Amino acid sequence: MLKINSPMPVVPQNPRKSIYRGGTFDTNLGQGFRRTSAAIVKKDILNHLFTRRGERVMMPDFGTNVQDTIFDPNDEITQKLITNEILSVIEQDPRVEMVRIVVNADEDNHRIDVEVVLRFIELEVIDVISLDLEGL
Repeated sequence: MLKINSPMPVVPQNPRKSIYRGGTFDTNLGQGFRRTSAAIVKKDILNHLFTRRGERVMMPDFGTNVQDTIFDPNDEITQKLITNEILSVIEQDPRVEMVRIVVNADEDNHRIDVEVVLRFIELEVIDVISLDLEGL
């Protein structure tokens, strides 16, 4: 039986800084099957973003419609939809706080580049998630 641990905060000596631990099957990280702290939170956010709404069993509202925008026109409406979906995911995660989101349309290459700057609340760290959505 395969057991996958969900990220759980472990309270170290300093109770203000929690460290998240979990497992991953992404072995391209050079760290094997272990991820900690901001990396696991970022992976959770990416998993949430790229899970289609309705795809999770017993959780019909989980996920986003980002993948459904792949062949939509690369216009302001699509960019706003993507921005709203990302904001929705960030607002649902209590471990992070939005600092800034930048959505740039690259119409020549049919893609939208998204940069999400997050503050990891308990870790007191600021980091960036970059997304390149191609086919738009």
